Amino acid sequence: MTKRKENTAKGRTKHIDIRLTEDEYTMVVNKANECGLTLSDYGRRLLQNHRPNKRLSIDEVHALNSLSDARADLIRVQNVLKSKPDEIKRQYFRDATFMRTWIASVDRLIIRWGQIRDSINQN
Repeated sequence: MTKRKENTAKGRTKHIDIRLTEDEYTMVVNKANECGLTLSDYGRRLLQNHRPNKRLSIDEVHALNSLSDARADLIRVQNVLKSKPDEIKRQYFRDATFMRTWIASVDRLIIRWGQIRDSINQN
């Protein structure tokens, strides 16, 4: 089935003509490409008050994966520590106050990294 037939089958039979300068057109096409969208999909999203976001670059994908891996490592450490009695934890950390502060800090970091990951994934 061709793209045109698919759109007609979805009920997309109406169109909007918009006049642009060459520069405006180039800018819109580039932004659609950055978002990985066709020009029609990009325009449709804009008209529906949705702001399409750029796709992540390869470096950003690697950074996100690294962030997720680091978060997962912290969660594994946290889970191991939660299963240990306080006496063993004190042996690991040698200072109860430091141990509690470290665990609280790790908890906050895990939550924040999860929020960052979720924010990036939503875009």
